[in-house]
Amino acid sequence: MTKIKFINARFADPNEDELAIKRRFEWHLRTLRAIRNGVSPKVPGDFEDELRWNEDLFAIPLSENDRSKVMRRARGVPCAQP
Repeated sequence: MTKIKFINARFADPNEDELAIKRRFEWHLRTLRAIRNGVSPKVPGDFEDELRWNEDLFAIPLSENDRSKVMRRARGVPCAQP
């Protein structure tokens, strides 16, 4: 029987704290909105395009409602306790 790879999963670091999870969620939300708004994605391996992509993502505004939703979800993710 052949093995077919059907998922390309990445697992987050289990030792991430709440702030790191919040940043990751905000960055993901900005990425989704940038692509939806027509911002061209970054070209892998191109340093200048990486800078342009980061600037474009920082230009995507997040409302207070977005930030509170991200914070609630970051608190809901189980993380390692110190």
